[in-house]
Amino acid sequence: MTTDQALAKLEAMKSQLPAWAWKWIVMLTSLRVNHVTAPGWETFTPEEDKTRFADMTLFPIFSKWASDNTGMWRPEHGRSQEIIVTRAVCNETAEHAQHIRGHLPPGGLTDNAARYVKAAAEKVPGAYFIKPIDAKPYTQGASIFWLRYVNSEPSVWQVPKPTQDANGVGLVPAEYMGKRPAPKGGKKNAPPPIAPWEYKAGGFTRSRTTIDAEKKKSTQAQWLRWIHEATVIEVVDTADGTYVYTFETSLPDDFAGTSCLGIFRNTLRWNLDDGTEDNYNRSFVGYVPEGQVPVENLKSLMDWNKIILK
Repeated sequence: MTTDQALAKLEAMKSQLPAWAWKWIVMLTSLRVNHVTAPGWETFTPEEDKTRFADMTLFPIFSKWASDNTGMWRPEHGRSQEIIVTRAVCNETAEHAQHIRGHLPPGGLTDNAARYVKAAAEKVPGAYFIKPIDAKPYTQGASIFWLRYVNSEPSVWQVPKPTQDANGVGLVPAEYMGKRPAPKGGKKNAPPPIAPWEYKAGGFTRSRTTIDAEKKKSTQAQWLRWIHEATVIEVVDTADGTYVYTFETSLPDDFAGTSCLGIFRNTLRWNLDDGTEDNYNRSFVGYVPEGQVPVENLKSLMDWNKIILK
């Protein structure tokens, strides 16, 4: 059964279903393209919740359908390239791009990065995972992964796996490791110096204890995580310098005027920079050459009559 046939079958059943059930089907299928007519289509009203929770026949079925298939868009998009999701975070956006390149990443920042590490270790022709030092690794279709230290413990989808690139460069600079002397105090009545970070578990965690003006101690702990993934479009030399163009989502703490999804550009210099220790921003680039590109499936996505409404 094709997608269109399945949608037609569902539409034929509309009159047999309670309103809340039909609304749920529209939420989770591409029927939303033709059947969403008002705001609020992605949420249930209190009245709808009361009705659906009371339906002990259909509600358990629909609930299981929704909860058991939250990640099934990945293999389906990888197979058909049809537009399925209504929103996507950074790694999911990158996964869509890799599907079109003929690959099916496992999903999640942790495993997406590990996929490139594995391909490079197995010497897949053309594959690499590297901390870039120039523009060369930013090949079209490559994935960029950024690291960051955060104040809350990351999930299993975000924690980096211990690794080094082909040049032996690890996730955290070697000079950060080991015990470092605390800075000496300054002049009288000057603010206490900031204590250095103490790294543990190979840099996966770090902490420091500070003393405020009232001589009170406080300890700050941070965890290393993958924070973002983007897909390389191209590197462009301009009069203002060299820029890396990417397709990605914006981060939650980006400037509010930044598009949430689209083409971004940052200087090559910014991409290569690790940032300061407090604002750590090291990135790695992973690449695997194109697989079998699903050209036939892409033709409908490139239909200008659909892309540009007349």
